[in-house]
Amino acid sequence: MIFENEIIEAGYIQKTHGIKGEVDVIFDITNFDEEETNFLILDIDGIFVPFFVENYRFKNETSAIYTFLDITNEQQAKSLVGKTIFIHKQFLFHEESESNDLFQLIGFTAKETNNNIIGKIIEIENSTQNTLFIIQQDKNEIFIPATENFITQIDHTNQIIYLNLPEGLLNNALAISDND
Repeated sequence: MIFENEIIEAGYIQKTHGIKGEVDVIFDITNFDEEETNFLILDIDGIFVPFFVENYRFKNETSAIYTFLDITNEQQAKSLVGKTIFIHKQFLFHEESESNDLFQLIGFTAKETNNNIIGKIIEIENSTQNTLFIIQQDKNEIFIPATENFITQIDHTNQIIYLNLPEGLLNNALAISDND
């Protein structure tokens, strides 16, 4: 059985491709090992179901055509269109750095120490000098430094990270995403 805390939302199935059951997948993340990812996960009626990859080819960095085992015709593929794709966290890249453990926090709810919900951590950005939490808040993505100075508690059981943010930081983080 696959549990929600083991997976990360990775994209969606955009459309069918041809008549042999292939689908176009759009990825929102690129920090996974596509060669090792031998299955993608879909939410089918509230159950996380693995769809084993028979074949795939990337069209560009965020778009690929996938063929799944047991999906052999256009009708079967049409039933998957619009579904959200999840990837098991075991397939995420973990660079050798101090931010390695932070990848385990993807999917956690970020809260301020006063218990106000900030949003859900959807990605860890570590390509810059300062590692950032990318947090989905309503329709905005906000960027908050992932520093030990801000983290007051990590509740692994309930998947909550508590942050003590300097006054005004959250407003500035929101302003960044609102200007996009």
